[in-house]
Amino acid sequence: MEFSSGVGTPFVCVFINFLFYFVALVPVRRAQALQEGGYDNSNPRDQYNRLPDWGKRAVGAANNTFEGLVFFSIAVFIGK
Repeated sequence: MEFSSGVGTPFVCVFINFLFYFVALVPVRRAQALQEGGYDNSNPRDQYNRLPDWGKRAVGAANNTFEGLVFFSIAVFIGK
């Protein structure tokens, strides 16, 4: 399937998967904002350790989404 702009389905699938990463960051940023003092830009990894359990799980989900993007992209373009 080709789109009118010439962009193929594999590229669209990879791009949508890339957008999932940003969707997964929404609860992470919300957990950071709810902490006392808001965002800690000087030590964000320390702040991740101080997040509540749901915030820590959200960090893990966002990291897994980003890490899986590479393998998904390779599989999509090899399978093309």
